[in-house]
Amino acid sequence: MSSPALAAGYGGREQALQDFSEPGFTPGRIEVELERVIPLVDAGLVTGRSRVAVTVGGASISGVYRFTRVWRRANGEWRILATHTSVEETPA
Repeated sequence: MSSPALAAGYGGREQALQDFSEPGFTPGRIEVELERVIPLVDAGLVTGRSRVAVTVGGASISGVYRFTRVWRRANGEWRILATHTSVEETPA
C-alpha cells in the first residue's frame, strides 16, 4: 500500500486535500502510528492512531484519533474502500 501515511490517519485523502486547501490552513503536527496492517489478496485492513494539531480557517483542531481503513487494489492502484475515524477518549 503505497499511499501517504497522512491519508491513512487523517480522515482520508479527500478530507485532507479539502482541509489543506482551505484559506487559513496552518500546518501543525500530524503524527500517524500504524498499529495493525492485515494483508489480504487484493485488499488490506489498517488500524492506527493519529495525533493532530493544525489550524483550519482560524480554528485550532487538535486531538488523538483512532482510525480504520479498508483498502482495495484495482487496476494496480490501492484505493480506500471504507474508512472510519473517531476521537480517542481520555480515561477519566
